[in-house]
Amino acid sequence: MCKRHAYTFEAQLAGEGAYEGQTMRLDLHEREKGARRVAGTGQHFSWWMLWLIWPLIGLVKWGTPLALSAFAAVADSLGTIGAPIVALLLIAAGITLLRRS
Repeated sequence: MCKRHAYTFEAQLAGEGAYEGQTMRLDLHEREKGARRVAGTGQHFSWWMLWLIWPLIGLVKWGTPLALSAFAAVADSLGTIGAPIVALLLIAAGITLLRRS
């Protein structure tokens, strides 16, 4: 507290009035008698789910080269045959956007 104020904490509480209310425990696992337990399913981490990381890593290791080769094949086909089509689609999209504004 500041040294300019000469009153004590008890005097401050007496000036404000007594607190009226109920004390509540902050521990969710140990509530009062008769209250249901709040911490149920979904509020804890299931450690067995960590075993799902290994199949995920395998899927990524197998799927990444496959996706990259598919992307390269599509890019190659667009480079030879589809370049004029892509150019026309981009021009049409640009004209559509210019008409909107």
